Amino acid sequence: MATTIIATDIAEYLAAKREGTFGTNIFVDLQPDKPDEAITIFDIGGTDPREPPEMWRQLYIQVRCKTHSTGYEKIWRVLNYVLCPTGGLITVGSNSYTAQLEEIPSIYDRDQTKRYLFGFRVTVYKVSGTITDTWLNALVDWTETVLGIGWTVASVWPGNLRPSVIWSLSGIQTSDGRGSTIRLHKKFTANILGNTPNDSMSGAVSIVSGLKAAIKIVLDDENKRYLTVEDPRADFQGNSLTKSQVTVTLSRSVKQVSGELPLINGVTTMGNIE
Repeated sequence: MATTIIATDIAEYLAAKREGTFGTNIFVDLQPDKPDEAITIFDIGGTDPREPPEMWRQLYIQVRCKTHSTGYEKIWRVLNYVLCPTGGLITVGSNSYTAQLEEIPSIYDRDQTKRYLFGFRVTVYKVSGTITDTWLNALVDWTETVLGIGWTVASVWPGNLRPSVIWSLSGIQTSDGRGSTIRLHKKFTANILGNTPNDSMSGAVSIVSGLKAAIKIVLDDENKRYLTVEDPRADFQGNSLTKSQVTVTLSRSVKQVSGELPLINGVTTMGNIE
């Protein structure tokens, strides 16, 4: 299935890190009784309607070991490989991924033969190519100014760099304007990743309060072109340890012959355009 590709790639990645051999002691969605020491990656899906399933999956990664000390060391080593890959991205073949921790490692159980079972839960996102959008670039530049040094602000996943803000275009609509112009509206979504819950919450608050105060942000300073800010909102996600989300709509009047206009009067994307 297409939805198991991400889990399989993570298994291959851990095998490349010499944590085992795929099919021998690293498995996907099954857990044979032998060997005693094994890693199993379970694809547990997810319910976010904004993302197509082939672009993200929630995974539960379980380590089974005979001794507590071996299992403890291994689960934290595997977690570090998944969250802090070399170069910031997990790369397997032509695919690249970044991971968000959802549940910290812990002992969940001991099986019938008293082997220790450690596990943690992550959301793994596939990193796609970029789309050039001048509005998106303006929003990234504005956010960098507001948050200042120490934050990474981008329009593509920058790997597991934290604290960071990743803006994406999530919808386009038009409305009636005056004369030969119409109003173009673009909705943007920011995922805010912090080292702590306070990081992500304070980043979201700074962005939303800054957008409300700004009213407009600069699109083209030389030609005095601006974007009007509409309905900035923050969502402090209860199912995430260190992630918040901000949405905002930007708008401006454009001529009906403008190259900025969509070919239809509304577009809503499934997932991030990155």
